[in-house]
Amino acid sequence: KFIAGILVSSGLIFAFGIGDDRRELSISAKFLTQAAAAAVLIASGVRTRMVMLNDTLNICVTLVWMVGITNAFNHLDIIDGLSGSAAAIISLGFMVLAFLNADPLVLVLSAAFFCAVAGFLVFNLPPAKVYLGNSGSHFLGFVLAALAIVIRYAPLDRKLSLLAPLVILGFPVFDTAFLVAMRLGRNHVPFKKSNDHLVLRLTKLGFSKRRCLAAASGITLLFAACGIIVSQADVVSGSVVLAIVGSGVSVLSLRMQKVRIDG
Repeated sequence: KFIAGILVSSGLIFAFGIGDDRRELSISAKFLTQAAAAAVLIASGVRTRMVMLNDTLNICVTLVWMVGITNAFNHLDIIDGLSGSAAAIISLGFMVLAFLNADPLVLVLSAAFFCAVAGFLVFNLPPAKVYLGNSGSHFLGFVLAALAIVIRYAPLDRKLSLLAPLVILGFPVFDTAFLVAMRLGRNHVPFKKSNDHLVLRLTKLGFSKRRCLAAASGITLLFAACGIIVSQADVVSGSVVLAIVGSGVSVLSLRMQKVRIDG
């Protein structure tokens, strides 16, 4: 049943994205359409099931998660190949996580998604011949957000494993959080387009688009590897890994916020 829910809701988000590509929707309209697709997914039974939260709060968390990750991938689509490369690496991380936790259904879904994205990337790497557009970037984020919810986690004795998908998706999450924080700090609307993206700041340091893509892909791969380690580690070891990740994010944030941008 959840497969049908993912297919229908991701199809809706793709259709909404096509409409956005043809005639750019307002910010409020985008959020409403994304929430509508997420509601269809939730109605199919796909939602978080955190034992410390009641059903209503789990539904709210799922809604925020789906909309947030969907927009995170849309924000990543600023240079050729970036959003697609991140999606390919993250889906590969989900494949490993599903294999380690004996989750064959999500393993197959993640593998199919990875192969599709990898085939697209052949034509999307710089200089791109095919582009994602809002329809593609929204679709990538929505599907990965859904897979993060349905994937089977490690046993309850490894409670930190619940954070594994969040860490695997760490780069788009970090990129969006950094972007919103920087824009709010400059009294700018966080959801309007501007040239202060994390990766675009690298271009100000002299990075070419290919080097930016390589750097971002390397960071995404590190997040994915750390997420897999957290899923298998005990509380102490997992906490150490999370502390290292947090420290790395803090250092990178401090360095990137000093990069001067225009506008």
